Amino acid sequence: MRRSLFALPLLIALAGCGGGSSDVNSASPYAGTYTGTWVSLTDTSDAGTATWTVGNDGTISGTDVDPGRETTFSIAGRIDANGNVTTTSTPAGGGEAATLNGRLVFEIEGPLAGTLTWNIATPTSYRYAFTRQAN
Repeated sequence: MRRSLFALPLLIALAGCGGGSSDVNSASPYAGTYTGTWVSLTDTSDAGTATWTVGNDGTISGTDVDPGRETTFSIAGRIDANGNVTTTSTPAGGGEAATLNGRLVFEIEGPLAGTLTWNIATPTSYRYAFTRQAN
């Protein structure tokens, strides 16, 4: 009987320790579909539009449209929980892919924005500003 009285509080305490997990499978805070614009920080005529989708796991897929070059770039990559972006940008119809990296954050007014650098022969930085689309 004495063991039973000791074991019961121990079992209750151990049961209270289970189930309190930090949800490592929680959705990315950036999950959703975004439309927006991008513009070169050094040449404002180098500008276009972007449509990106961020999955619950932080994967990015989408397109950047460059009207000046008459080219659509396919974007594929990731965004981490801190907004760090690592993508590959591939021109439609072939051509050399380049990485597009940087950080995006939600600004006070609500857009997801930041500076991303296109790593080409002469790296070029762009200001991206996205609006999350309603589901």
